[in-house]
Amino acid sequence: MFHSAHLVVRSYKSGVAGFVSSSGHTYVYPNKISTSGLLPPPTLFTYGQPGGPVVPSGASKVSTVTVAVAGHAAVVWRFDVAANLWRATVGGTAVSTANLVIMKVGYETKSVHALHRDVSVSNPVGLGAAWVYSGTSGTTGTWSRKGFTTALVLQCANTTPTLTPGRTWILQVPSSGTTVTAS
Repeated sequence: MFHSAHLVVRSYKSGVAGFVSSSGHTYVYPNKISTSGLLPPPTLFTYGQPGGPVVPSGASKVSTVTVAVAGHAAVVWRFDVAANLWRATVGGTAVSTANLVIMKVGYETKSVHALHRDVSVSNPVGLGAAWVYSGTSGTTGTWSRKGFTTALVLQCANTTPTLTPGRTWILQVPSSGTTVTAS
């Protein structure tokens, strides 16, 4: 998997510089490990100033986003102005994020032998609808991804959306039976 994703594997056993062993422990100095001339991956998102618009024009002011997937309880995200965060309870756990990206994707059923059952998994390759929320600003658009080793591309109002610096939750929801509403 590492090689198919074009990652370079480095370990202490291969004798690569940057690893130090002391008292039975191995430590690594990441800045001293050779990357064989590989470039870092491209930046996934564009970040702006907190509270700035997601796109230059066409964004709506929002404070609540509801994601309803058929057969599951709806998840309601509310924007906390004081903390500048989107908040929700997901699976009984309170979570927060600066940005919310929702992508409608296809799902496939795979047999997982270790679990002795079939599971549904998302397929984030292709093209689909997207919603992007950052601060109190939100807009619709599209996502695209050519393959598993290529970057995700978001387009909203014919431009790349600008997000608030901080955590970004990417929700991959089924392309059929899902509704996203914002108010």
